[in-house]
Amino acid sequence: MTKEGLMPAYPWESPQHDLAEARRLIVKHGYLRRMGELEDAGK
Repeated sequence: MTKEGLMPAYPWESPQHDLAEARRLIVKHGYLRRMGELEDAGK
């Protein structure tokens, strides 16, 4: 939990790391129709 106790702490490395990994997998597997969503998530 965060010190406010409202939400649990982020359980993975970081949101930025997750987005970078998502980008890597999207490009690797040619699933480029999701690139727009990924760009929006990074804003």
